[in-house]
Amino acid sequence: MQDAITRRGDLPGVRIDALINDTTGCLLACAYKHPDCAVAVILGTGTNASYVEDMSLVELYEGDRPERRPAVVINTEWGAFGNTGSLDIIRTEYDLKLDKESVNPSRQVYEKLISGMYLGELARLVIVDAIDKGALFDGREQKPLLVKNNFPTRLRVLSKFDALVITSSSSLGLSQTSR
Repeated sequence: MQDAITRRGDLPGVRIDALINDTTGCLLACAYKHPDCAVAVILGTGTNASYVEDMSLVELYEGDRPERRPAVVINTEWGAFGNTGSLDIIRTEYDLKLDKESVNPSRQVYEKLISGMYLGELARLVIVDAIDKGALFDGREQKPLLVKNNFPTRLRVLSKFDALVITSSSSLGLSQTSR
Protein backbone atom coordinates (compact mmCIF):
# COMPACT_ATOMS: atom_id res chain seq x y z
CA MET A 1 0.00 0.00 0.00
CA GLN A 2 2.82 2.36 0.84
CA ASP A 3 4.35 1.74 -2.58
CA ALA A 4 1.05 2.61 -4.28
CA ILE A 5 0.76 5.86 -2.29
CA THR A 6 4.32 6.80 -3.20
CA ARG A 7 3.70 6.03 -6.91
CA ARG A 8 0.71 8.36 -6.96
CA GLY A 9 2.95 11.26 -6.07
CA ASP A 10 0.09 13.49 -4.91
CA LEU A 11 0.06 12.43 -1.25
CA PRO A 12 3.35 13.74 0.15
CA GLY A 13 3.98 12.88 3.75
CA VAL A 14 1.40 10.06 3.92
CA ARG A 15 2.93 7.02 5.57
CA ILE A 16 1.18 3.76 6.45
CA ASP A 17 2.05 2.65 9.96
CA ALA A 18 -0.78 0.20 10.57
CA LEU A 19 -3.82 -1.37 8.91
CA ILE A 20 -6.85 -2.57 10.85
CA ASN A 21 -10.21 -3.96 9.90
CA ASP A 22 -13.56 -2.31 10.59
CA THR A 23 -14.26 -4.22 13.79
CA THR A 24 -10.94 -3.40 15.41
CA GLY A 25 -11.24 0.19 14.20
CA CYS A 26 -14.72 0.42 15.72
CA LEU A 27 -13.40 -0.74 19.09
CA LEU A 28 -10.43 1.63 19.03
CA ALA A 29 -12.56 4.60 17.96
CA CYS A 30 -15.01 4.00 20.81
CA ALA A 31 -12.22 3.41 23.33
CA TYR A 32 -10.67 6.74 22.36
CA LYS A 33 -13.67 8.56 23.84
CA HIS A 34 -14.75 5.85 26.30
CA PRO A 35 -11.63 4.12 27.71
CA ASP A 36 -13.74 1.42 29.38
CA CYS A 37 -15.04 0.20 25.99
CA ALA A 38 -13.93 -3.43 25.64
CA VAL A 39 -16.06 -4.97 22.87
CA ALA A 40 -17.06 -4.04 19.32
CA VAL A 41 -19.54 -5.88 17.13
CA ILE A 42 -20.25 -5.36 13.44
CA LEU A 43 -23.68 -6.48 12.20
CA GLY A 44 -24.04 -5.34 8.62
CA THR A 45 -23.27 -6.87 5.27
CA GLY A 46 -21.06 -9.23 7.25
CA THR A 47 -20.46 -9.75 10.95
CA ASN A 48 -17.45 -9.76 13.24
CA ALA A 49 -16.43 -8.87 16.79
CA SER A 50 -13.31 -7.73 18.60
CA TYR A 51 -12.54 -7.39 22.28
CA VAL A 52 -9.81 -6.37 24.68
CA GLU A 53 -7.99 -9.33 26.25
CA ASP A 54 -5.42 -9.57 29.03
CA MET A 55 -2.09 -10.17 27.30
CA SER A 56 -1.18 -12.98 29.70
CA LEU A 57 -4.18 -14.97 28.42
CA VAL A 58 -3.29 -14.71 24.74
CA GLU A 59 -1.62 -17.95 23.67
CA LEU A 60 -1.44 -17.54 19.90
CA TYR A 61 0.11 -14.08 19.71
CA GLU A 62 2.44 -13.71 16.73
CA GLY A 63 5.52 -11.51 16.85
CA ASP A 64 7.21 -9.76 19.71
CA ARG A 65 4.97 -9.21 22.71
CA PRO A 66 4.74 -5.52 23.49
CA GLU A 67 6.39 -4.50 26.75
CA ARG A 68 4.38 -2.63 29.36
CA ARG A 69 1.11 -3.38 27.57
CA PRO A 70 -1.27 -5.35 29.77
CA ALA A 71 -3.90 -5.93 27.06
CA VAL A 72 -4.32 -6.52 23.36
CA VAL A 73 -7.29 -6.24 20.96
CA ILE A 74 -8.42 -9.61 19.63
CA ASN A 75 -10.20 -9.72 16.27
CA THR A 76 -12.42 -12.81 16.49
CA GLU A 77 -13.40 -13.22 12.83
CA TRP A 78 -16.49 -14.89 14.27
CA GLY A 79 -18.21 -14.95 10.88
CA ALA A 80 -16.22 -18.16 10.34
CA PHE A 81 -17.64 -19.76 13.48
CA GLY A 82 -19.30 -23.01 12.48
CA ASN A 83 -16.98 -23.80 9.59
CA THR A 84 -16.10 -27.10 11.28
CA GLY A 85 -19.72 -28.16 11.85
CA SER A 86 -20.30 -26.77 15.34
CA LEU A 87 -23.44 -24.92 14.17
CA ASP A 88 -24.92 -27.76 12.12
CA ILE A 89 -27.44 -28.55 14.84
CA ILE A 90 -29.18 -25.19 14.32
CA ARG A 91 -28.84 -24.85 10.55
CA THR A 92 -32.05 -25.26 8.55
CA GLU A 93 -32.52 -26.74 5.10
CA TYR A 94 -32.51 -23.15 3.81
CA ASP A 95 -29.20 -22.34 5.51
CA LEU A 96 -27.67 -25.48 4.02
CA LYS A 97 -28.94 -24.70 0.51
CA LEU A 98 -27.72 -21.09 0.68
CA ASP A 99 -24.31 -22.25 1.89
CA LYS A 100 -24.00 -24.96 -0.77
CA GLU A 101 -24.86 -22.51 -3.56
CA SER A 102 -22.65 -19.70 -2.23
CA VAL A 103 -19.28 -18.66 -3.65
CA ASN A 104 -17.65 -20.01 -0.47
CA PRO A 105 -19.39 -23.22 0.63
CA SER A 106 -18.67 -24.33 4.21
CA ARG A 107 -16.92 -21.04 4.97
CA GLN A 108 -18.22 -18.01 6.91
CA VAL A 109 -21.05 -20.23 8.18
CA TYR A 110 -22.12 -17.99 11.10
CA GLU A 111 -22.04 -14.95 8.85
CA LYS A 112 -24.46 -16.67 6.47
CA LEU A 113 -26.88 -17.23 9.37
CA ILE A 114 -27.15 -13.62 10.54
CA SER A 115 -25.59 -11.01 8.27
CA GLY A 116 -27.30 -8.68 5.87
CA MET A 117 -25.55 -10.04 2.80
CA TYR A 118 -27.47 -13.31 3.12
CA LEU A 119 -30.78 -12.58 4.87
CA GLY A 120 -32.63 -11.59 1.70
CA GLU A 121 -31.64 -14.81 -0.05
CA LEU A 122 -32.59 -16.87 3.02
CA ALA A 123 -36.00 -15.18 3.05
CA ARG A 124 -36.40 -15.87 -0.69
CA LEU A 125 -35.66 -19.58 -0.16
CA VAL A 126 -38.26 -19.79 2.63
CA ILE A 127 -40.87 -17.92 0.57
CA VAL A 128 -40.32 -20.12 -2.50
CA ASP A 129 -40.69 -23.22 -0.33
CA ALA A 130 -43.89 -21.83 1.22
CA ILE A 131 -45.27 -21.15 -2.27
CA ASP A 132 -44.34 -24.68 -3.38
CA LYS A 133 -46.24 -26.05 -0.38
CA GLY A 134 -49.28 -23.88 -1.18
CA ALA A 135 -48.94 -21.72 1.93
CA LEU A 136 -48.41 -18.44 0.02
CA PHE A 137 -49.93 -16.94 -3.13
CA ASP A 138 -52.34 -19.88 -3.25
CA GLY A 139 -49.39 -21.94 -4.47
CA ARG A 140 -49.02 -19.83 -7.64
CA GLU A 141 -45.42 -19.62 -8.86
CA GLN A 142 -43.87 -16.17 -8.61
CA LYS A 143 -41.26 -16.03 -11.37
CA PRO A 144 -39.21 -13.15 -9.90
CA LEU A 145 -38.73 -15.17 -6.73
CA LEU A 146 -37.27 -18.08 -8.68
CA VAL A 147 -34.19 -15.99 -9.50
CA LYS A 148 -31.33 -16.45 -7.04
CA ASN A 149 -30.55 -13.30 -5.03
CA ASN A 150 -33.60 -11.51 -6.44
CA PHE A 151 -34.99 -10.69 -2.99
CA PRO A 152 -32.64 -8.14 -1.43
CA THR A 153 -32.34 -7.89 2.33
CA ARG A 154 -33.72 -4.34 2.28
CA LEU A 155 -37.12 -5.77 1.26
CA ARG A 156 -37.00 -8.30 4.08
CA VAL A 157 -36.77 -5.87 6.97
CA LEU A 158 -40.49 -5.28 7.29
CA SER A 159 -41.83 -7.03 10.33
CA LYS A 160 -44.97 -8.55 8.84
CA PHE A 161 -45.02 -10.65 5.70
CA ASP A 162 -48.44 -9.27 4.69
CA ALA A 163 -47.03 -5.75 4.85
CA LEU A 164 -44.13 -6.94 2.72
CA VAL A 165 -46.41 -8.46 0.10
CA ILE A 166 -48.57 -5.34 -0.09
CA THR A 167 -45.61 -2.94 -0.12
CA SER A 168 -43.15 -4.84 -2.30
CA SER A 169 -45.10 -7.20 -4.53
CA SER A 170 -45.72 -4.70 -7.31
CA SER A 171 -42.07 -3.63 -7.48
CA LEU A 172 -41.02 -7.30 -7.67
CA GLY A 173 -43.68 -8.20 -10.24
CA LEU A 174 -45.52 -10.51 -7.84
CA SER A 175 -49.26 -11.12 -7.82
CA GLN A 176 -50.85 -10.38 -4.46
CA THR A 177 -52.51 -13.04 -2.36
CA SER A 178 -56.28 -13.22 -2.50
CA ARG A 179 -57.99 -11.93 0.64
